[in-house]
Amino acid sequence: MSRQDIDQLLVISNNTYNNRTKMAIICPITNTLKEFPLHIELDERVDTTGVILCEHVRAMDIYERGYKYIEKNYQKIY
Repeated sequence: MSRQDIDQLLVISNNTYNNRTKMAIICPITNTLKEFPLHIELDERVDTTGVILCEHVRAMDIYERGYKYIEKNYQKIY
């Protein structure tokens, strides 16, 4: 399994931005829990587990890299 297959990301940009630019603004998700003010732990409201690394916001070409949709979050996660 390649690293690309196991990366988990939270897309924070909207579909209009993603489709027009062919990019997405993302925050990575890790399963390494560290007490840091910009880390938001995912809870039982979502199926994905881990911690969102908010200090690592970046743009990513999701069409070139590829992606797999897992779930949509309708609630505030902080």
